[in-house]
Amino acid sequence: MNLQNLVGSRVIMTIRSIEYQDREILPRITHIATKDSFSIIVKVVDFDNLGIWIEKEGYPVFNKDTRKREKLLAHVLIKYEYITSIAAFPEVSHDGLYAQHKIGFDVEDE
Repeated sequence: MNLQNLVGSRVIMTIRSIEYQDREILPRITHIATKDSFSIIVKVVDFDNLGIWIEKEGYPVFNKDTRKREKLLAHVLIKYEYITSIAAFPEVSHDGLYAQHKIGFDVEDE
């Protein structure tokens, strides 16, 4: 599969060497786990000769003007050397994978 076909879609990416990854992309459970790799559902934004760029919503950044922490949309690079596998789902819509694996509670309107 050509990487260009993945841009804009959500995939399940398995990443190794937890200690070298941006802590903001780690699933919270890995902070108590001892394994060397983790899998996350990510939206592929782009790719280049270094690796694959993924979207991370709610990335904490300190705003020096307001002196407060803000959560912004960020693009994070995952280097090819740390990617062990990518599961793509061509029959699922771009946002369908996230909707199917969303964790939480659905509150129905009464």
